[in-house]
Amino acid sequence: MQQVAGAIPVLPSILESERYKQAIRQGQRLAEIGYGELEFPLYRVIEVVEQGQGND
Repeated sequence: MQQVAGAIPVLPSILESERYKQAIRQGQRLAEIGYGELEFPLYRVIEVVEQGQGND
């Protein structure tokens, strides 16, 4: 996971999650492998980042 994220801070629960790793290895989204509920934290992070970009 660190190879994917690089220097971007990532929640520890995501770094250690076997489901996230499985999705990355398979080149699929979590929903595509049956774990769509695990995508919520990622969508929330995207929302926060997008809101922060509007403050320039």
